[in-house]
Amino acid sequence: MLNQAPPPNLDERYSGISPRLAKIAQKAKNKLFSNRTVPESVPRRHGVRLPPDTTREAFDEAIDALRQAIGQDNVILNDQPLVDGWYLEHPNTHDAFHLVDQEDLISSATAYPASTAEVQVVVRWANEFGIPLYPISMGRNVGYGGTAPRVPGSVVVDLGKRMNKILNIDAENASCVVEPGVSYFALYDEIQRSKLPFWIDCPDLGGGSVLGNAIDRGVGYTPMGDHFAAHCGMEVVLPSGELLRTGMGALPGKDGADNPTWQSFPAAYGPYSDGIFSQSNFGIVCQMGFHLMHATGHQSYMLTFPRDEDFPDIVEIIRPLAQKGVLGNIPQLRHVVQELNVTGQPKSHWYSGSGPVPREVIRQHASRMPCGDCAWVFYGTQYGDEAAIKTQLDVIKSAFSAIKGYNFFLPSEVPPDRTQCQGTKWVFRLADCLKTTGLIPLSLVSPHISSWPEHLLCPLS
Repeated sequence: MLNQAPPPNLDERYSGISPRLAKIAQKAKNKLFSNRTVPESVPRRHGVRLPPDTTREAFDEAIDALRQAIGQDNVILNDQPLVDGWYLEHPNTHDAFHLVDQEDLISSATAYPASTAEVQVVVRWANEFGIPLYPISMGRNVGYGGTAPRVPGSVVVDLGKRMNKILNIDAENASCVVEPGVSYFALYDEIQRSKLPFWIDCPDLGGGSVLGNAIDRGVGYTPMGDHFAAHCGMEVVLPSGELLRTGMGALPGKDGADNPTWQSFPAAYGPYSDGIFSQSNFGIVCQMGFHLMHATGHQSYMLTFPRDEDFPDIVEIIRPLAQKGVLGNIPQLRHVVQELNVTGQPKSHWYSGSGPVPREVIRQHASRMPCGDCAWVFYGTQYGDEAAIKTQLDVIKSAFSAIKGYNFFLPSEVPPDRTQCQGTKWVFRLADCLKTTGLIPLSLVSPHISSWPEHLLCPLS
């Protein structure tokens, strides 16, 4: 693999990676680019994609007005080459992982507001000139098109570049308030710098927006894995440009300050309106509060199941365990083929034929993975003191023992002949990191724990 230019880090850019993870980010970038099968950019056939029902003359007039309102350098036309980039260096002009033509879902321009007040200015401007807006936090929701506007020609409102502050971490209340440009990496690092006994919960990719993932109803791994459910209070710009604060933030604090109970109670007086701003276009969320998880004892484990047809029985066992609150984390059940997928190797590495990889080939390669020759893999973590964890694991093992041939592994119990990279114990060391702090330090290589080598782990202490 040829070395690519170093990825940005948090010391240089709000959207970068923690410096301690620079090596793994570099390795991931090198590997991704070495596997690339399509050009990163193709010559553009057209100039600026205008918003619907807008002439170039009217568009230029509107852009001039917006530049006067929020600054000449803070409104950029989308008339340059479209470069796909990758996760840490993604575009805000189009879908970096486009399935259709590169120019099909594309913006006309990007606006970079620096505050809630400037977001209000942008929204009022859009109303005046009839220009559709497409707000993004970090633009890394790659599974849903990232920064590609659903209405081609929309103006992207990039909230991350100039609105990326952690506004507050309340140690007594175990909560925080963040702007859209705060990533999981950034929040984790700040908690560590402050030496606070809290964990965060994030999805597989640690570089995404804490706020953006929550309003997209993203899911993590710990008991606080429902990210929208863990939020507490929002500051929202409505389509009219008016400002709305939800929860206790709607009530005044002393001498004009924020209400000190804003992140204590998710609801205030009257209707609870927060839900209408999740996965919707009813407003632009500019600040959001979140509860944090207190550090606690934990134990990761792995279950494997031998047959594809075990799936219905596994689900029927998981269901009551989850409903009764026995499972400490968000259940993670994966087919063994994902153990191969997440190594980042192309299909040709595993199988040179055409069509789907045969099941016997999958079994052959899986037998050399930490999970061994199996069909399904379940990763979990239990929380609490030693006695509570033992009781929980006894219940879990008893329930899954109904499936013939199942295996249960603690970190120290992984068979020594099932090795990959530098050993297997790192699988569970990273599982602890994954399921507790929510920091996913190796997600740039893979969203799954069994493919990440020990030397790339971040210190948690």
